[in-house]
Amino acid sequence: MANLDFYADEPDIKNILEFIFAETDCKIFEAYSEFDSDLREFKSVSEVLEAYDNSIGTLLLQLWSPSVSSNVIVKKISLEPQKCDGATYRFRFEGWGLLQLYFRRIQDEEIYPSHFGHNSEKRARKWESIDFDELDLVDNWDWQLLKEISGKIQYLIRKKLAVSKFNSRPILEAAFEKHSKGFNLKYP
Repeated sequence: MANLDFYADEPDIKNILEFIFAETDCKIFEAYSEFDSDLREFKSVSEVLEAYDNSIGTLLLQLWSPSVSSNVIVKKISLEPQKCDGATYRFRFEGWGLLQLYFRRIQDEEIYPSHFGHNSEKRARKWESIDFDELDLVDNWDWQLLKEISGKIQYLIRKKLAVSKFNSRPILEAAFEKHSKGFNLKYP
C-alpha cells in the first residue's frame, strides 16, 4: 500500500495536477459527491483548483487510470436527512486500484499534510472476500501498471517538487515559503 504525506500549497498542487493531466491517463473524480448531487469528474487543472478553493478543509480526490482497469463503480449512498441538513443521498467513486489524492487547505497559519496513496494488490485481495461483492475482481486490475503510475507521481512529489522535509514528509516549494514566513507544519 503506497502512502505519501507531503506539505503543499496551491502552486504546488497546480504542479502536481498539471503532471497528472499531462503525463498519465488518470481521470480525476471527487471521492464523494456533494449532498444530493452527482459525482463530478474534473477535466482540467482549473476545475480542480476551483473545487480546492471552495473546499472547507480537505479536497478528497480519486484518480482512475482506465489502462489499469475499466472496472470502477459510482455507488449511491443513502443518507439520513435529519443528520445531513435534509440531504437524502450522495455518490462515492469506488474501485480496488484507485489512487487517492487529498489536498489539505492551509488555515490559521498552519500547514497540515496532503496525502497520496492507494491499495496494494495484497491488501485488495485481503479485503476482496469480506463485503465488497459489488466491486470487480482484484485480478481484473493491472497492479504492475498501477505501481508504475504511482511511482511517477511519488517521484514527482519526493524528488522534483520537494525542497525540504519535515521528518520523512516532503515539503513542496510554496508550502516551504509559507513555513519560512512563520507558518507551522502540523502532523496530523
